Amino acid sequence: MTLANYGNLSVRSVTASLGASWWYSWGGDDGDGEARALIGLPYVAMQGGDFNLSSLRGSIAVLGANEPNCDDSCFVARSGISKGSPEDEDLRRRRALQTGSNMSVSEVVDRMRGLEGARVPIGSPAPNGLDSTAEYLESFLKLAQRPPGLRVDFLAVHAYVGLCPRHFDSESDLRDQAMRNILQVREQLEALHSKHGKPIWVTETNLRPDCGAEVEVRLPGGANPTLP
Repeated sequence: MTLANYGNLSVRSVTASLGASWWYSWGGDDGDGEARALIGLPYVAMQGGDFNLSSLRGSIAVLGANEPNCDDSCFVARSGISKGSPEDEDLRRRRALQTGSNMSVSEVVDRMRGLEGARVPIGSPAPNGLDSTAEYLESFLKLAQRPPGLRVDFLAVHAYVGLCPRHFDSESDLRDQAMRNILQVREQLEALHSKHGKPIWVTETNLRPDCGAEVEVRLPGGANPTLP
């Protein structure tokens, strides 16, 4: 959520309208005390490039690296920062470092060892997309279980539902397919929980267009299907 996109609405009115119950910022830096007071929600730290235990100040939990399996091309698509001037390249590198993108499993495990003294629940890294989550987390958890072991209290995942509105003749057909896709996501989450026996925190989710270009999804009444 980027609050700048909501014009003159107050921060709390925006978070209330979205039903938000917590917030986080990449890199474990929660900004200044004024921002935290404005938001007025429980804060969750995320492990980024400049993270240390002091970043956990006031946090109710800590999230592992953000989409560490996201390579350079994936990051460019997600951030909208394309290759170009040296300034653009530097910004892309800094953002990738901050968010934890493009990291091997061993790099993630080594970084997370610095969290061992945390007195809050510790989450896994959250891979990019459910289709690749199972494979990445499998490798991560195997390495985390090797002596001396690594504490992982819950699995953090990103669960997006993508479909292209242009491929449907009616809003009813679009809604029906969206619900089928959502149920498939739920089955994937249940399989992940059944296999590893750890709580799952879906830290990012949405129904988004997937047409190869940005398309706005409009459903009857302005409502979007949500996980049942």
